[in-house]
Amino acid sequence: KKLLPKLSSSHAVVQSATIDPATSNHLKALVEETGAIYVEAPFTGSLPAAKDRKTIFFLGGDPSAIEGVLPYVKRLSQAQFQIGTNVQACTIKLSMNLQIVSAMTALAEAITICRSAGISDELFYSVFKMNASYSGLAALKEQKLLTGDFSPQFSVKHMAKDLRLLEKTTEGVEYQLLATVSEQLRAAERAGLGEEDFSAIVKLLEEEG
Repeated sequence: KKLLPKLSSSHAVVQSATIDPATSNHLKALVEETGAIYVEAPFTGSLPAAKDRKTIFFLGGDPSAIEGVLPYVKRLSQAQFQIGTNVQACTIKLSMNLQIVSAMTALAEAITICRSAGISDELFYSVFKMNASYSGLAALKEQKLLTGDFSPQFSVKHMAKDLRLLEKTTEGVEYQLLATVSEQLRAAERAGLGEEDFSAIVKLLEEEG
Protein backbone atom coordinates (compact mmCIF):
# COMPACT_ATOMS: atom_id res chain seq x y z
CA LYS A 1 0.00 0.00 0.00
CA LYS A 2 2.92 2.33 0.62
CA LEU A 3 3.89 1.94 -3.03
CA LEU A 4 0.49 2.83 -4.50
CA PRO A 5 0.66 6.65 -4.04
CA LYS A 6 3.97 6.70 -5.91
CA LEU A 7 2.68 4.79 -8.95
CA SER A 8 1.64 6.33 -12.24
CA SER A 9 1.18 5.39 -15.89
CA SER A 10 4.96 5.40 -16.29
CA HIS A 11 5.40 2.46 -13.92
CA ALA A 12 5.09 -1.30 -14.16
CA VAL A 13 4.66 -3.59 -11.14
CA VAL A 14 6.04 -7.11 -11.54
CA GLN A 15 4.62 -9.30 -8.78
CA SER A 16 6.74 -12.41 -8.17
CA ALA A 17 5.61 -13.67 -4.77
CA THR A 18 3.65 -16.92 -4.81
CA ILE A 19 0.05 -15.87 -4.19
CA ASP A 20 -3.40 -17.21 -4.97
CA PRO A 21 -5.50 -15.95 -7.91
CA ALA A 22 -7.92 -13.98 -5.71
CA THR A 23 -5.08 -12.00 -4.13
CA SER A 24 -3.57 -11.43 -7.56
CA ASN A 25 -6.84 -9.98 -8.85
CA HIS A 26 -7.03 -7.69 -5.83
CA LEU A 27 -3.47 -6.41 -6.31
CA LYS A 28 -3.98 -6.01 -10.04
CA ALA A 29 -7.03 -3.83 -9.47
CA LEU A 30 -5.20 -1.63 -6.95
CA VAL A 31 -2.21 -1.14 -9.23
CA GLU A 32 -4.22 -0.46 -12.37
CA GLU A 33 -6.29 2.17 -10.56
CA THR A 34 -3.10 4.25 -10.43
CA GLY A 35 -2.55 3.90 -14.18
CA ALA A 36 0.41 1.57 -13.71
CA ILE A 37 0.84 -1.78 -15.43
CA TYR A 38 0.54 -5.04 -13.47
CA VAL A 39 2.29 -8.25 -14.49
CA GLU A 40 2.00 -11.45 -12.48
CA ALA A 41 5.39 -13.16 -12.57
CA PRO A 42 5.84 -16.06 -10.15
CA PHE A 43 8.90 -18.18 -10.76
CA THR A 44 10.13 -21.65 -10.00
CA GLY A 45 13.60 -22.65 -8.92
CA SER A 46 15.23 -23.30 -5.57
CA LEU A 47 17.89 -21.17 -3.90
CA PRO A 48 20.77 -22.61 -6.01
CA ALA A 49 18.80 -21.89 -9.20
CA ALA A 50 18.14 -18.32 -8.10
CA LYS A 51 21.82 -17.72 -7.36
CA ASP A 52 22.75 -19.01 -10.81
CA ARG A 53 19.92 -17.06 -12.49
CA LYS A 54 18.36 -20.29 -13.71
CA THR A 55 14.87 -19.66 -12.45
CA ILE A 56 11.84 -20.06 -14.71
CA PHE A 57 9.20 -17.34 -14.81
CA PHE A 58 5.49 -17.73 -15.50
CA LEU A 59 4.21 -14.42 -16.82
CA GLY A 60 0.56 -13.38 -16.78
CA GLY A 61 -1.03 -10.17 -17.96
CA ASP A 62 -1.51 -8.03 -21.03
CA PRO A 63 0.90 -9.25 -23.77
CA SER A 64 2.23 -5.74 -24.40
CA ALA A 65 2.86 -5.27 -20.68
CA ILE A 66 4.74 -8.56 -20.55
CA GLU A 67 6.88 -7.56 -23.52
CA GLY A 68 7.79 -4.36 -21.71
CA VAL A 69 9.12 -6.11 -18.59
CA LEU A 70 10.60 -9.13 -20.35
CA PRO A 71 14.14 -7.68 -20.72
CA TYR A 72 14.36 -7.27 -16.94
CA VAL A 73 12.95 -10.73 -16.19
CA LYS A 74 15.38 -12.33 -18.64
CA ARG A 75 18.31 -11.06 -16.57
CA LEU A 76 17.14 -13.21 -13.66
CA SER A 77 16.13 -16.41 -15.39
CA GLN A 78 16.89 -19.07 -17.98
CA ALA A 79 13.35 -19.34 -19.34
CA GLN A 80 10.16 -17.31 -19.42
CA PHE A 81 6.67 -18.57 -20.27
CA GLN A 82 3.84 -16.25 -21.25
CA ILE A 83 1.02 -18.17 -19.57
CA GLY A 84 -1.96 -15.90 -20.21
CA THR A 85 -3.82 -14.01 -17.50
CA ASN A 86 -2.55 -13.16 -14.04
CA VAL A 87 -4.86 -15.84 -12.62
CA GLN A 88 -3.42 -18.47 -14.95
CA ALA A 89 0.14 -17.53 -14.00
CA CYS A 90 -0.67 -17.98 -10.30
CA THR A 91 -2.42 -21.27 -10.95
CA ILE A 92 0.38 -22.87 -12.93
CA LYS A 93 2.97 -21.89 -10.30
CA LEU A 94 0.94 -23.47 -7.51
CA SER A 95 0.28 -26.53 -9.66
CA MET A 96 4.00 -26.97 -10.35
CA ASN A 97 4.66 -26.96 -6.62
CA LEU A 98 2.08 -29.70 -6.19
CA GLN A 99 4.01 -31.72 -8.77
CA ILE A 100 7.31 -31.13 -6.99
CA VAL A 101 6.19 -32.07 -3.49
CA SER A 102 4.27 -35.09 -4.81
CA ALA A 103 7.41 -36.37 -6.52
CA MET A 104 9.38 -35.73 -3.32
CA THR A 105 6.80 -37.71 -1.34
CA ALA A 106 7.17 -40.69 -3.66
CA LEU A 107 10.96 -40.47 -3.47
CA ALA A 108 10.92 -40.23 0.33
CA GLU A 109 8.67 -43.28 0.61
CA ALA A 110 10.68 -45.30 -1.92
CA ILE A 111 14.05 -44.67 -0.28
CA THR A 112 12.61 -45.37 3.18
CA ILE A 113 11.17 -48.69 2.01
CA CYS A 114 14.53 -49.65 0.51
CA ARG A 115 16.37 -48.63 3.67
CA SER A 116 14.09 -50.88 5.70
CA ALA A 117 15.05 -53.75 3.37
CA GLY A 118 18.74 -53.12 4.00
CA ILE A 119 19.45 -51.48 0.64
CA SER A 120 22.03 -48.71 0.85
CA ASP A 121 21.19 -45.19 -0.26
CA GLU A 122 24.07 -45.29 -2.73
CA LEU A 123 22.76 -48.45 -4.38
CA PHE A 124 19.23 -47.05 -4.37
CA TYR A 125 20.36 -43.95 -6.25
CA SER A 126 22.51 -45.96 -8.69
CA VAL A 127 19.43 -47.94 -9.66
CA PHE A 128 17.15 -44.89 -9.52
CA LYS A 129 19.29 -43.00 -12.03
CA MET A 130 18.53 -45.71 -14.58
CA ASN A 131 14.80 -45.54 -13.90
CA ALA A 132 12.36 -43.59 -16.05
CA SER A 133 11.12 -41.69 -12.98
CA TYR A 134 14.51 -40.10 -12.23
CA SER A 135 14.25 -36.32 -12.42
CA GLY A 136 15.91 -33.01 -11.81
CA LEU A 137 14.27 -32.93 -8.39
CA ALA A 138 15.77 -36.32 -7.54
CA ALA A 139 19.21 -35.04 -8.53
CA LEU A 140 18.77 -31.84 -6.54
CA LYS A 141 17.75 -33.67 -3.36
CA GLU A 142 20.21 -36.57 -3.59
CA GLN A 143 22.81 -35.14 -1.25
CA LYS A 144 20.20 -34.05 1.24
CA LEU A 145 18.82 -37.56 1.48
CA LEU A 146 22.25 -39.18 1.56
CA THR A 147 23.82 -36.83 4.11
CA GLY A 148 20.81 -35.81 6.18
CA ASP A 149 21.61 -32.13 5.63
CA PHE A 150 18.19 -30.52 5.27
CA SER A 151 19.28 -26.89 5.22
CA PRO A 152 16.56 -25.16 3.21
CA GLN A 153 16.55 -24.68 -0.51
CA PHE A 154 12.74 -24.53 -0.30
CA SER A 155 11.44 -24.88 3.23
CA VAL A 156 8.62 -27.05 4.51
CA LYS A 157 6.74 -23.98 5.76
CA HIS A 158 6.87 -22.25 2.38
CA MET A 159 5.75 -25.34 0.49
CA ALA A 160 2.95 -25.87 3.02
CA LYS A 161 1.85 -22.27 2.51
CA ASP A 162 1.76 -22.71 -1.27
CA LEU A 163 -0.36 -25.83 -1.03
CA ARG A 164 -2.76 -24.06 1.33
CA LEU A 165 -3.14 -21.43 -1.40
CA LEU A 166 -3.80 -24.14 -3.95
CA GLU A 167 -6.41 -25.73 -1.69
CA LYS A 168 -8.05 -22.33 -1.39
CA THR A 169 -7.95 -21.93 -5.17
CA THR A 170 -9.56 -25.34 -5.76
CA GLU A 171 -12.07 -25.04 -2.91
CA GLY A 172 -15.20 -27.07 -3.62
CA VAL A 173 -13.35 -29.69 -5.67
CA GLU A 174 -11.69 -32.63 -3.93
CA TYR A 175 -8.21 -33.53 -5.18
CA GLN A 176 -6.92 -36.56 -3.32
CA LEU A 177 -3.20 -36.06 -3.94
CA LEU A 178 -3.36 -32.40 -3.00
CA ALA A 179 -5.12 -33.27 0.24
CA THR A 180 -2.63 -36.02 1.05
CA VAL A 181 0.57 -34.06 0.52
CA SER A 182 -0.89 -30.97 2.21
CA GLU A 183 -1.57 -33.01 5.34
CA GLN A 184 1.93 -34.47 5.18
CA LEU A 185 3.42 -30.98 5.14
CA ARG A 186 1.23 -29.93 8.04
CA ALA A 187 2.48 -32.97 9.93
CA ALA A 188 6.05 -31.94 9.17
CA GLU A 189 5.36 -28.46 10.55
CA ARG A 190 3.84 -29.96 13.70
CA ALA A 191 6.98 -32.07 14.04
CA GLY A 192 9.12 -28.94 14.08
CA LEU A 193 10.47 -29.29 10.54
CA GLY A 194 9.03 -26.06 9.18
CA GLU A 195 12.37 -24.31 8.71
CA GLU A 196 14.03 -27.30 7.04
CA ASP A 197 14.05 -28.20 3.36
CA PHE A 198 10.82 -29.86 2.27
CA SER A 199 12.79 -33.02 1.50
CA ALA A 200 12.92 -33.40 5.31
CA ILE A 201 9.49 -35.03 5.07
CA VAL A 202 11.52 -38.24 4.86
CA LYS A 203 12.10 -37.81 8.61
CA LEU A 204 8.42 -38.43 9.25
CA LEU A 205 8.70 -41.81 7.55
CA GLU A 206 11.87 -42.69 9.45
CA GLU A 207 10.07 -42.01 12.75
CA GLU A 208 7.11 -44.14 11.70
CA GLY A 209 9.45 -46.95 10.66
